[in-house]
Amino acid sequence: MALKITHEIQYFYDQAVFLEPHILNLMPHPVQNQQVLSYECIIDPGPEGVTYNENASGFSNQLIWFETTVRKLYVESIMVVELEEYNPFSFFIHPISGVDIPMTYVKEEALLLRPYCQPMTQEWAVKAKAEELAKKAGFHTVSFLTHTSNWIHDHFQYEIRDEGDAYTSDETLKKEKGSCRDLAVLFMDFCRHMGLAARFVSGYYVNEKESLELHAWVDVYIPGAGWRGFDPTHGVGCFGKHITLTAAHDSVLCAPILGTFRGEAKATMKTNLTLAHQVD
Repeated sequence: MALKITHEIQYFYDQAVFLEPHILNLMPHPVQNQQVLSYECIIDPGPEGVTYNENASGFSNQLIWFETTVRKLYVESIMVVELEEYNPFSFFIHPISGVDIPMTYVKEEALLLRPYCQPMTQEWAVKAKAEELAKKAGFHTVSFLTHTSNWIHDHFQYEIRDEGDAYTSDETLKKEKGSCRDLAVLFMDFCRHMGLAARFVSGYYVNEKESLELHAWVDVYIPGAGWRGFDPTHGVGCFGKHITLTAAHDSVLCAPILGTFRGEAKATMKTNLTLAHQVD
């Protein structure tokens, strides 16, 4: 299934501002079910420079910078991505100790995974709930991941919140509701309290109605299987409906556009996402 995705992001400033360098996390990332056929980015006003980089997490991004003041910033990413559905549980856990939690990674992997294993909060309620969910799953790694994802989907009210950072996991646990990024952070923290390396993922989700939404979910590192996606908003393992843009140990690093400006202006933002099937 080849999809053409157009993502428009516009910032308007009520007076001229100077834009500091901005990072664009809008480039699709090749993963096992996702082949990138083309990518184009339109920026208005045209920046002084653009570089294509790989960040510390191994994901591609663009750095743009300007030398004049602006009243608006328009960014449009256009990509064609080939998706293929797959069985998210088609893997073999190795070494066998990885079958159970709390997880203990082998030394070589543990050093690399350290930033993804640090809980975001030490609140007692979050840790206690993680342990309760682990117990109900028989302290089995895969059962814990599927059970926890389903539990969040079933017990939390989903809400749309277009702007702002993700809530902390303890806030979301208390509210019993949240946006996709809030639920992803909560799931990520549950995993980390059980020793599982987990990272926040930003991208797109193609739903059953063949519409598109900017979305967030979690990758969990399973020994022998590598990074595997779990979506607590929908209570599923990622199986070919998720298009990855970027991932990191902290959600704040995964915003589509990261940057600041100099000036006293008030900024407003508008976004638009469109999806079309690509015809050969």
